[in-house]
Amino acid sequence: MLVKEKESNELKVVKGINPKNGKLDTVSPNPENQPDFMKIDRHGNMLDNFMENFSRQFKNPTDLLFFKAPADRVEEVANNLQAALKNPEAPENKEFLDMHRIESQAQKEYAINPDLVNWDKFERYGITREGLEKSGNLDKLLDYQKTDFMPVAIKFEYETLRSDARFSLRRQDDGTFSPAVHLIRHKPDLERPYFGIKFTQEDRQNLLKTGNLGRIVEAEFKQGEKTPILLSLDGKTSLN
Repeated sequence: MLVKEKESNELKVVKGINPKNGKLDTVSPNPENQPDFMKIDRHGNMLDNFMENFSRQFKNPTDLLFFKAPADRVEEVANNLQAALKNPEAPENKEFLDMHRIESQAQKEYAINPDLVNWDKFERYGITREGLEKSGNLDKLLDYQKTDFMPVAIKFEYETLRSDARFSLRRQDDGTFSPAVHLIRHKPDLERPYFGIKFTQEDRQNLLKTGNLGRIVEAEFKQGEKTPILLSLDGKTSLN
């Protein structure tokens, strides 16, 4: 992993995070320093764990640019990156920089803090955080949106239920977030209350005819706490 401060043209190789001050430990991208290089698997957990820890400890993580390079070619790639950074908007340079740039989810700002999500609760549906990221659904979840339809496998004692579903995140009483599952339904069940909202006959007619409730209602997503909402039907699953 290579790092460049925005105010400097010099690229360094990351060794790790200094435990005393939370800043990066770096070395020059020379072959003799290879034993000290931090080596990562882009599709493993090590990179995201590193970026999350670093973002929490360092005051201005966005002031740094991170790049990846093969350990046995780090000097060559570093030299080419430094040359490209002199004119980063040139098409050939931009393509080269984008090819080596590291943009971790940990550097993005979301409406929901990823550290507050109970990711282990997705496992019962056969869903992982890495799978959500690769499918492009992690961003949607962390911005209070529903995912695309995803294949789920719910294991029971003697069988496994397989279906397609969308997911969203629901705030729990302890402040964390757990998955809410939205299975495919042929029609919404409007006879049951929806988070404390009881539908009148007029409500049901409005929802089925226009897809919208037609009035502001108060949902009780958290016990004892009312939230004013506009309610509509999700044409793909049920209520939204």
